[in-house]
Amino acid sequence: MSSAASSAKADILGRIRAAYDHAGTRAQGDNTAPPETIPRDYRHRSSAERTEILDALTDRLEDYDATVTSSSRDELPKTIARLLQNAQSIVTPAELPEQWFAETSARRLVDSVADPLGTEDIDAVDAVVTSSGVTIADTGTIVLVGPESGRRIITLLPDHHVVVVPVSSVVHLVPEAISRLVEQGQADQPMTLVSGPSATVDIELIRVHGVHGPRNLDVILLED
Repeated sequence: MSSAASSAKADILGRIRAAYDHAGTRAQGDNTAPPETIPRDYRHRSSAERTEILDALTDRLEDYDATVTSSSRDELPKTIARLLQNAQSIVTPAELPEQWFAETSARRLVDSVADPLGTEDIDAVDAVVTSSGVTIADTGTIVLVGPESGRRIITLLPDHHVVVVPVSSVVHLVPEAISRLVEQGQADQPMTLVSGPSATVDIELIRVHGVHGPRNLDVILLED
């Protein structure tokens, strides 16, 4: 082996050892100071105003071809009924309040982990209604997690998804959403991240809806 190759090999191995040392496996007898801890709170807390955050979320969702409606708690049953006016049957998680569907004429099927509906029953309904765990304005992403979001299958098979997003659950940035999920004890639970209705542009760069989930997504921003 030439001296140049030997030197290059030594340099590479030296860098590998240094990388391992920085990862916490420093060699015995090495008294050099460990590297400074990399800060993880960058862009973590935003000073953006609440109105600005909600406007950004609305803009992202509408760009993804979702519709966005604001509603008070008193008006929520009427809002849901209006969005479901063409639906003959719907499926919802058992944990959602019955009052939400007081104005809805569609037949309601209730799904739960303890008493799950069959795949054929879920596939036959016209729409699904759920709530959400946390929503990220910067990316227009709705995180479906927790009992009020229901089992993943009920949000994938129906062609129409109506999701209620509490305004208090909307954050500006992704790191904030992760922190919120950790605080709520949901970070290790199964979750679905939704950014608009199901769509793909794989084929000739033409957007096709409903390929692997709901073709239509209605988002209700529920005022606290």
